[in-house]
Amino acid sequence: MIRPLSSPTLYVVDPGTDIPEVECFNSIALNSPLTCSYHLPALFEDASLDDPYQGRCAGVLVLGSSASALDEAPWQKKLEAWLHKKIEQQVPVLGICYGHQLLAHMFGGRLGSVAQKHTGARVCILEADSRLERSRRKGPLVVSHREFVVECPSFFETWGHSDLYEHEAIRGKTAPVWGIQPHPEAVPIFVSRGGFTLPDEAAYAFGYDFVRSFLQFVHKRSLTL
Repeated sequence: MIRPLSSPTLYVVDPGTDIPEVECFNSIALNSPLTCSYHLPALFEDASLDDPYQGRCAGVLVLGSSASALDEAPWQKKLEAWLHKKIEQQVPVLGICYGHQLLAHMFGGRLGSVAQKHTGARVCILEADSRLERSRRKGPLVVSHREFVVECPSFFETWGHSDLYEHEAIRGKTAPVWGIQPHPEAVPIFVSRGGFTLPDEAAYAFGYDFVRSFLQFVHKRSLTL
């Protein structure tokens, strides 16, 4: 369905520095009740964060990246400033993996890293969240990362954990902002491109159940725009 450019739009930001995760974006777009736009700030910098939809940004979803949130590259500084503005405007934001780490870093959190990259699936517990209309849930999620959040900044609170990490997911205390370390948006080609297999393919279903919660939240909020 073709929608007018002025309709509320979900901005999907892909900070990939090499291969864009087009398949993940396509999956998100197919599940989103709203128009989705695709932005590649690491590859196209300023031009990719332009606002072609006349200020009708209903929500932002920031994907993963091989970059580190600690790199402080010029495109990252511009992305941080752009995200700060959206968060100040109370635009719903979801950061995934790199996006999760970037949000924590932006607000004064502390990151750590491991020598051996975590890949596969990890069982996580996500606490109840009334804004997303979700009860407390436990299940496997796709993971592919080296860095992780060691200290949750005061702007956020922890709402997801696993046996391995305390801050698997964080959420804004006063703003509709969420970060999650695993990849709930992952599709099979994302896993195969990463060179690993899943011990539990239920991770796809559990992950997308969460993504759909965020997409529905953004849609409901957009009705007031």
